[in-house]
Amino acid sequence: MRHIHASCGGAPRPKTACGWYYRCLFGSKARGDERWSIAKTQAAIAYTCENFKKEKRLMGTDIHLYMERQNANGSWSQVKAPPWPCHWCRGARYYPATDRSPKTECFGCKGSGKIDELRGYDRRNYNLFAMLADVRNGGVDTGDGFVPLAEPRGLPIDTSIRDSGEEIEYEDPRFVNLGDHSFSHCTLAEALEYDYTRVTQQRGVVSAAEYSAWVETGRKRPPKRYSDGVWGQGVKNVSQVEMDQLIRGGVIKTIGPKGPFDTRGEDGFSYYTTVQWEETYRKSAGEAWFQFLEACRALGEPSKVRFVFGFDS
Repeated sequence: MRHIHASCGGAPRPKTACGWYYRCLFGSKARGDERWSIAKTQAAIAYTCENFKKEKRLMGTDIHLYMERQNANGSWSQVKAPPWPCHWCRGARYYPATDRSPKTECFGCKGSGKIDELRGYDRRNYNLFAMLADVRNGGVDTGDGFVPLAEPRGLPIDTSIRDSGEEIEYEDPRFVNLGDHSFSHCTLAEALEYDYTRVTQQRGVVSAAEYSAWVETGRKRPPKRYSDGVWGQGVKNVSQVEMDQLIRGGVIKTIGPKGPFDTRGEDGFSYYTTVQWEETYRKSAGEAWFQFLEACRALGEPSKVRFVFGFDS
């Protein structure tokens, strides 16, 4: 059964689908907690979603992507994703030792340097999700967005992939987890032929210290650390002009006594500003995506290799 989040409008929402419904409902059932009726769950989630919308915030989203190959008779069969370079350790196989932890085997590839699973690309990259299916392509202002390969197409009518449609799918090997919204599909050929040379404007919120470093690089490169927004008591979001004035006037120290993240002003507030830079679609998609696409060529003719995927939030 495919569950639909009633308090979010009665239908899956590509950009703001909410996972709290599933977490509350299935979690309460698993605990045997009868206090959480469906009506109470919907009421709680309606409240949560409304506040998230007011603040223009979204929950985290992940992709669930699986592979199919076309047979000689035109039907499709699910195939295992090809091994591809691990994006967690970037092929290093181990995480280096630090002051707090010893050298540790990568949990993603188990020390092999390759992702070797039934499931394909699984990195959380909202830029790529926007390109593939218009998911997370707006809502919070993180840039001008991307032209999607296609709006969500739904699952292919001839797919061989069986989705259990429940919150917990991992125990039965006959089924896979395709997420809970924005189901779509495309061929490897479509993914390879998509125009990654286009450019877009990206935006992010940075601290005073990060802003100073960004200015020194010419205001064109992406900052090292940024987010889609910073809120809370003791936080002030200002324009770049105001930030320049505060730094020049000595109101804000770009490096405080506790390090580069300690950039509170003399008035006790932490200041942040929004910066913008130009980026190609390829840069935004990330190198891990292209490593995965290249590995998929081993499965056969690109037009006969298909990605079937969905998202969870």
